[in-house]
Amino acid sequence: MFSRGTHHTSETEALPSASDAENSDATPPIWWVKTIASWTLLLVAVGVLAVLVVVPRLTGSTAYTVLTGSMQPTYPPGTLIVVKPTPGDQLKAGDVITFQPESGNPSVTTHRIISIVYDASGKRRFITKGDANNATDPVQLVEEQVRGRLLYSVPYLGRINSLISGSSRSIAVFVIAGGLGAYALWMWISSIRDRKKPKPPENPEPGAAPPDPPMPPAPTQAVPAHAEVGGRHPAGSENRCYACGADQSGRPPLAYSAVPDPPSAAPVIPSAEITQPIPFIK
Repeated sequence: MFSRGTHHTSETEALPSASDAENSDATPPIWWVKTIASWTLLLVAVGVLAVLVVVPRLTGSTAYTVLTGSMQPTYPPGTLIVVKPTPGDQLKAGDVITFQPESGNPSVTTHRIISIVYDASGKRRFITKGDANNATDPVQLVEEQVRGRLLYSVPYLGRINSLISGSSRSIAVFVIAGGLGAYALWMWISSIRDRKKPKPPENPEPGAAPPDPPMPPAPTQAVPAHAEVGGRHPAGSENRCYACGADQSGRPPLAYSAVPDPPSAAPVIPSAEITQPIPFIK
């Protein structure tokens, strides 16, 4: 008994796209916030250490803190100034210099050179004035009184310089450098550990419908072998095989699924006239 074949298209699940894979592996925003904040803090600390200690030592300069307002508004109190020793013949009007008002007195003053004059012996002398002062300084300076010319300045950083001045500066340098190194190492290890940490499943929004379960794969069934009768493929109605749905050329359909066999008709009793042998007439 042959049953008619029918064509079916199985439903398949959509494969995940590249964008879905990237979204599933995306780094959470909080990780980027923590990383950027940590590296910013580290860079600020390294910059402070550089302007306070590293650059002055490399250039042979000295760091000072502005204590009065004679150089306002350019250099207000609390400003860090770094002064580099400079030969007297390289100084010119407009330079900001740090000098000793009295020889042998360790206290220093930072003012601007207004003009350069020469004494009777031909020696250069510097006339200075504070930017916020109305009058020039009463003493004309000689080269031996000048400690150096301003190299750079950083607002507000002079207060930190005052805290670690003197003998405590060397100790502070080693402590800060060691702390920054340890902090950088901790940041590096933490970033690697956070990237490898498994991500928790996302919590669904309240009231959201649960996700649809995955569709099971469509069952498959092998196409039965064709029974050939007399060298031809047995075809049912509409010139197709009831067993597999193939046409007379033997080409099977794209898909096969079994359907119930049609109800069998009542057996036909052959007539005696048909079954009796036909007499042979000579």
